[in-house]
Amino acid sequence: MDITANIFAIIQEALTLNHASILHNDVNYCSVNDDEAGVYYICLATTDIDVYPLIEEGRKRQNTVTVISETDIELHATEGFSRFLKVRQYAYHGPHFEINAPFKIEKMTLDDFDYLSAHYMRVGDDDAYLKDAINRGMLKAMDEHGGIMGFIGEHPEHALGMLYVDENHRRKGVGSALEKALINKFLDEGKLPFDHVVIDNYKSMSLQQSLGMTLDAGCIYWYF
Repeated sequence: MDITANIFAIIQEALTLNHASILHNDVNYCSVNDDEAGVYYICLATTDIDVYPLIEEGRKRQNTVTVISETDIELHATEGFSRFLKVRQYAYHGPHFEINAPFKIEKMTLDDFDYLSAHYMRVGDDDAYLKDAINRGMLKAMDEHGGIMGFIGEHPEHALGMLYVDENHRRKGVGSALEKALINKFLDEGKLPFDHVVIDNYKSMSLQQSLGMTLDAGCIYWYF
């Protein structure tokens, strides 16, 4: 199957940046194993196959399995995973942003780890995961006194994410500025800026749309 369509952009990044391996590819589906990100991808071109044995096959290889479909499908949770999310993929195909903000945006360092671990809420991501994210180049917004206003980072599969704005600094454009800065960083590095938004996270969807992110067709399921 053709895995160059927008909905499969995450696969292209895995193959290019993480040197992932294509294990199977025909007109119905393909499977890709990404050891660096710890993700097993299943790309569906048809709904005529039973995807659950493929999910179980992926679970034997990795702790995380991602099912990507060109059409909107409905899957359910399976045994062996504690989390199950349906998301939409947004991608940015525009130019660099100009950022005019009354605060500084800098790279996070390991000195910021305690703040990050205290405020990043995704269940299951341990200290090693967060330290790796800092090393990948997380960004932070800093107020005039050097306090952290918020942060944003990059997941191992090279998706934008980990966005957090301190409750004392919300509605000041911090989240938008942070995402613009990380998009610019991705563009400088030759990466496609994309992210995954849980289908009922309307605030995040609104932010992506305001930044000119394009909503790709199809749907994506994450099994953790």
